[in-house]
Amino acid sequence: YQSVVAALNSGKHVLCEKPIGMNARECQEMIDAAYQNGKFLMEAMWTRFFPCYRKLRELIHGGSIGEVVHYYGDFGAAMPSAEEAPRFWRNDLGGGGLLDLGCYVVNPLTMIFGPKMPRSISCTGVVDPTHAVDTFAAATVIYNDRQYAQLTSSMLRHTFEETLIVGTKGKIRVHYPAHAPTKLTVYIFGETPETQRQVLNEQTFTFAVPQKYKTMFPGSEGMMYEVEEVVQCLDEERTQSPNYTWHEMMTTMKMLDEMRRQVGVQYKQDGRAKSKL
Repeated sequence: YQSVVAALNSGKHVLCEKPIGMNARECQEMIDAAYQNGKFLMEAMWTRFFPCYRKLRELIHGGSIGEVVHYYGDFGAAMPSAEEAPRFWRNDLGGGGLLDLGCYVVNPLTMIFGPKMPRSISCTGVVDPTHAVDTFAAATVIYNDRQYAQLTSSMLRHTFEETLIVGTKGKIRVHYPAHAPTKLTVYIFGETPETQRQVLNEQTFTFAVPQKYKTMFPGSEGMMYEVEEVVQCLDEERTQSPNYTWHEMMTTMKMLDEMRRQVGVQYKQDGRAKSKL
């Protein structure tokens, strides 16, 4: 994060790879530097800017499935060993599943439920005793008596990696791979007591990612969408994206901090970890 702060203090706009920092304190310092220098800053949470996710935001905020009551997010990938890819396993570099993969399932919370902290977070997981990083974690996030989320992340195995969102009028499924999505399906329930458990209307939306560039990972061509977002924001002389605000970035990092605290992963950059709730 020192490089981000230095760039902002030097008058540069910054798009910073996710997660934007090791913890919320670092995130806040970067935001403060962007604000003080009047420069653009955004975490490169590229998933948010895929056409599929823009459609998801439109459906949720437009009330297509009514009030959202449940969100399920999952991302698991069989990561290389510590010998093959040390970064994933080094505590001093922010290793572990929560910051590398869990950020993808935590991030949609602010888009779905708003940029506020939940009422409670209950998170458990396993910490590798040799490397002091989490290998997998599972969290239940409760906002109120009606709205909650269930999230899982894993460095051990590839999982189904789909996103499921349930509302009072219907539900949405973002198909695999949810971190680089190209397909979602909307299911609308009936409105009468006899049909409210039945899906009376089903519609699938598909968004092809242009194959313009040679990339390292499948779907990485989609990074062009976040670049387009940044360019538009700079053209409009914005310092933050209206589709992913600083408030949302901070709330996401605070939730990740709390999850790590409960699982038992602490980085030297944390200082003394405190509950964010």
